[in-house]
Amino acid sequence: MTVLSLTPTTLDDAMPPEMDTDDVADRIAVMCMQEETQYRIHDYLASSVAMRKQASKPVDEDCRVRMCEWCYQVVDF
Repeated sequence: MTVLSLTPTTLDDAMPPEMDTDDVADRIAVMCMQEETQYRIHDYLASSVAMRKQASKPVDEDCRVRMCEWCYQVVDF
């Protein structure tokens, strides 16, 4: 059995080293680029023509009522 132990540390030791403002700007630029490229989620529901037509319909009050009723039916079942 492995026993884990925590060692106390000071706040100064826990903080990252000082960064130059250029480094911060570069990191933020890279993160923004990653958001737009690597982390983008493919919309698999809109890939078919029929799904695209249905996706253009807004989710209105009637739709929410139907979803809620369906959830209750699932729970009751």
